[in-house]
Amino acid sequence: MKKNEHEKPLTLSDLVSYNEKVLFPMLETKFEKISEEYATKKEMREFENRVLERLDDIVTMIKPVNQEVTVMRYQRDHKDKKLWKIMVDAMENGKILSDKELNKISKLGIF
Repeated sequence: MKKNEHEKPLTLSDLVSYNEKVLFPMLETKFEKISEEYATKKEMREFENRVLERLDDIVTMIKPVNQEVTVMRYQRDHKDKKLWKIMVDAMENGKILSDKELNKISKLGIF
């Protein structure tokens, strides 16, 4: 049974042939379009400035969200510590934990 041409292993010569016939002409066309759109350095600088302004806007929008997440994380950690304190106290009072286990927990510095 003869293998289909598409089922044979890719060789370096096949890759070179593909690049010359397909990839390079496509890239050349793309680069021509880009060079036509941004013909001068001034236009490129203006484009760069617009991009940087948009990035600044994005960073400005992200900062409050980041601060809010930090506050929420702090509040959650504070609540977690309170919960662990209550649980350990309950286990200590109910004699569920030995003194050795309580000492190990206190060395962890959870609260």
